[in-house]
Amino acid sequence: METTFIYPHERQTKSLDVRVPAWISSIEDIASKQSLEADRFRVLLHQFFLCYLKNSKFRRSKAGKNFLPDFFPVSSVLLRQTCTDNYIRYINALIEEGVIEKRMNENGTPSYLSGGHAQLYRWLIPNTFDSGCSFRKESITGWKQIKSVLRTRDQYAKACSDAAIKFSKNNSVYTELLSCLNDVVLAKDFLEESESFHVTGDIRFLECEAWANHDFAWFTIDDFGRRLHHPIATMPKEYRKHLRFKEHPDLELSVLDIRNSQPYFSSVISNECLIQSHLPEFMPLIKHIVVFENEPDFLLYRKLCIEGRFYEFLMQGMGLNPKDESARKKIKELFFASVLFSRTRVTGENSRFRESFRKQFPSAHAMFQMIKQMDEIVLPELTDVIKQPNKKFRYEKSNDAYKLVSCMMQRAESAMMYREIAPNLIAAGIKFVTVHDSFLLLPDDVERTRSIITDSFERLDLPVPLLM
Repeated sequence: METTFIYPHERQTKSLDVRVPAWISSIEDIASKQSLEADRFRVLLHQFFLCYLKNSKFRRSKAGKNFLPDFFPVSSVLLRQTCTDNYIRYINALIEEGVIEKRMNENGTPSYLSGGHAQLYRWLIPNTFDSGCSFRKESITGWKQIKSVLRTRDQYAKACSDAAIKFSKNNSVYTELLSCLNDVVLAKDFLEESESFHVTGDIRFLECEAWANHDFAWFTIDDFGRRLHHPIATMPKEYRKHLRFKEHPDLELSVLDIRNSQPYFSSVISNECLIQSHLPEFMPLIKHIVVFENEPDFLLYRKLCIEGRFYEFLMQGMGLNPKDESARKKIKELFFASVLFSRTRVTGENSRFRESFRKQFPSAHAMFQMIKQMDEIVLPELTDVIKQPNKKFRYEKSNDAYKLVSCMMQRAESAMMYREIAPNLIAAGIKFVTVHDSFLLLPDDVERTRSIITDSFERLDLPVPLLM
């Protein structure tokens, strides 16, 4: 009797979903035309997609930087790992088919990302394709191809994990937060039920999907505002509601949020206890700030911020419905762009909004403008913010002092979150994940967390903001 053997390369494995450009009508047709493997094309395109996704996130975090339009770096090491040494044939085929374009220098050589071993590419989307830069799910079934994707994914996940552990190991708060973050998953039915995203250009959803697949991760603090950044912090609210802790897969997490967080901290920055304890670099500002804090309009501004009614107050004054969430979002964006985080001069709609704010809260407006005119002589410990190293300014006396208000607000918020509240929650045995000014936690821990947050603000003689 003849025996049939199943060799390793013939093993039947589950298919693996990947993302490929939606404007490619048939990968099989391209593969057949070029005498190459269709699944290997999918693997390569998926790696290009992930590089595009990570570059899109990087561009958002570095807004205002000079980037080449549409181009994103792709590592040849990554392509070799997933597509073997034969990857160049696949790239050339995609270029020939008009799917991608490689950026070339004037002398005809490939353009590389400065400081990295990555060439620059961009998608070529046909004018006849109406859905823009979107991607569809396709499946790969070849054992070797699946193995190459999973191996590369594992290597990336380990590198991200090692970097996060190294970053957090000297701070027990961040070590605990990283542990909690690693215990968060998406509800198992969420991605399965998201058939409307089978073809999508929604970057936020694609990031969410890539995070769930361990293709996308980071855990770091920025030097500017000392805010903790991780994938959950960038997820839209409608996706975060599907997050679960692994040990409670069917229990939706609750959210406890500091209402009007940035306006709140802008209204209490004269608090010496807060500044001395956590923001000593801003101490020279105290004597300049206190002259505004007892003015009637500033007291009203503070009261509205503490009570979480500031944006609604502005909306009512502009004849808007305070319950209109889209209008509230617009007012919030205008306030940030026109008052808190803006340059000392603004134009257009921002200028009109700022003038309206100035008339209602002249002392608050004057205080913000005063802070934005400080320099490194007054605030020597903030020289890197005011005069960034190696940055060239158009005029000799120009600087980035307008960033001082946003820097102060974000550092104040981060200090309360990670130096005051988080340690107390950890000591109480409460598991949580932070999203800048809010906490994701189990429903049974909400009231205890509310009490701990209240105590943390009162300990620094700060008024307790509205918690929702």
